[in-house]
Amino acid sequence: MLSWLLSKIPTASPILAHANNEGNTALHWAALNGHLETVKALVAKGADMGVRNKAGRTAGFEAQRAGRGDVVGWLLGRGGGEGVWDGGEGVDGLERGGMQRGGETGGI
Repeated sequence: MLSWLLSKIPTASPILAHANNEGNTALHWAALNGHLETVKALVAKGADMGVRNKAGRTAGFEAQRAGRGDVVGWLLGRGGGEGVWDGGEGVDGLERGGMQRGGETGGI
C-alpha cells in the first residue's frame, strides 16, 4: 500500500515534509517506530533525513533514542548521521553511546 501511495506523489514532494503539531514528519514516525522498509521508501522518494521536529530532533535521533538500531544503521549508511545527532556528539558520540554503524546495539 505504501509503495502505491508514494507512486502517486512526485519525488521530493512537499507532502513528504508535512509535519504534525510537534513537527514530526512521516519519516520521524517511521524511524521512531522501527519501520525500516517505510523509512527506506520515504528516503528513496526524497524525504529529508535532516529535518528537525520542534524538540530539535531528526528522524535518526528519534530512532536512536528508541533503540531502533536497524533504522539508525541504515540512515548512517546513507549519510543520515552528518549533522543529525543532537548534543554536538555527532556519529562518534552515538557510537560511544552503544550504537554501532552496522545497526547493532550494545547497551541501548
